[in-house]
Amino acid sequence: FFMGFTAISNDPWFWGVGGAGRLGYHFTESLAIEANFAFLSSSEKDAVRDLRNNNLVKTDSIISAQNYLGADLVWSPIYGKMSLFNRRIVPFDMYFSIGGGQAGITNAKQSSATAFHVGGGQIFAMSKGIGFRWDLSWNFYNATPNPPPGSTGTPPGESQFNNLLLTIGASFFFPEAKYR
Repeated sequence: FFMGFTAISNDPWFWGVGGAGRLGYHFTESLAIEANFAFLSSSEKDAVRDLRNNNLVKTDSIISAQNYLGADLVWSPIYGKMSLFNRRIVPFDMYFSIGGGQAGITNAKQSSATAFHVGGGQIFAMSKGIGFRWDLSWNFYNATPNPPPGSTGTPPGESQFNNLLLTIGASFFFPEAKYR
């Protein structure tokens, strides 16, 4: 089980921060499936306020991610040990994931979109049952923005969006690893 904090690092319009969790099952030492979720709270960046207030641009159609729920196949081909200040040996795993799910979005004609997910990260074992984990995930989805209020022109078409999420937190292993 994993839980941590997550943030969207590539959105020019909104600050997206929140929490994330994962529940995984390892078939082998290097192959697992994982259910993952993330919830995000977003607030406007200065760029959105400047467009609306200084340039009179209607910003109601800028899409923002609110959550993600999906499943991944996780592959851990790299593992090893490293020294921490010459006082402690820390085992680590490097992993890659691929999967899909649903992204919850705002300011779109639909409230959710099918998302494709790829990611990678590392787990550093602090003990046989707890580890520090960082993760970089990339979600891709298509959505149709809402037309701006009062718009009489051609409504916007479907566009491709992506969110790059950086997640940091703690992993808990059940049962504890026997080999660390």
